[in-house]
Amino acid sequence: DYQPVWSASTTQYPNFSVYDLPAQNRLMVRLGLVSAMASALNAGFTLGFGGGTPSQAEHEAAAAAFLAESGRGPCRINDAAIEPKGASYEFRYACESPAAAVKRR
Repeated sequence: DYQPVWSASTTQYPNFSVYDLPAQNRLMVRLGLVSAMASALNAGFTLGFGGGTPSQAEHEAAAAAFLAESGRGPCRINDAAIEPKGASYEFRYACESPAAAVKRR
């Protein structure tokens, strides 16, 4: 099961919800509730031509920000998959231990 929700942000979107499954090196990332509501409202005002769901790159940036803040050492995202409804992405990642990163320097 995924760990509780964490928050991460990117330059364009202030609030993503990040669900962590550390035993399998997986994250699920979706737009946070407040940002999702604002995005839907904006899409309504622009007749669907603005706002909307952030791109995979924005979701991945939120995942990378979460991993950078997690203290797990340098991490890279290996793989991404979109949820069938298109509201969230799942990312697989690999991290070096902080001790290994220090030794490598």
